[in-house]
This record gives sequence, C-alpha cells and structure tokens, in this order.
Amino acid sequence: PYCYIKPGSKGGLQRGNILYVYHKGEELIDPDTGISLGSEETRIGKIQVLDATIGDGQASKCLIIEGSGMTRGDLVKVK
Repeated sequence: PYCYIKPGSKGGLQRGNILYVYHKGEELIDPDTGISLGSEETRIGKIQVLDATIGDGQASKCLIIEGSGMTRGDLVKVK
C-alpha cells in the first residue's frame, strides 16, 4: 500500500527517507483561561519515501511499512 505526502524533494525529502505518521488528537483547552494547551499525538504508522519528485518535487509517493488508518490531515515527522 502507498500514500502521498507533502513535501517532496523541494522540501528536502529523498528516496529512502523513513518517516512516522501521527494522528492529532482532540485539542485541549484550559477551562479557566480558554487557552489552547495543544493536543496529544498518537503514532499510527511508519512510511518510506519511494519517489520525492511528484508534482515537480512538491510531493512524495511513500510505501506504508507499518500501520493503517492514515487520513488527510495526519502529521508526518522524522521521529
């Protein structure tokens, strides 16, 4: 199975890079101040860049190494 992500080579990605996919949880709001305390992130997968030249380097095609349930809006990080 494959997925497509931004960025591509123009963002510094190269074929072979390993990345991790995280799902952003519900935003935590301080009930007293109304200030956002951020949200927790849950690691849901691991991907490997196969082609970082999609859309003239704007996106990458990646192999899903582990995990499932990845959707638009999930975060992709090096760690």
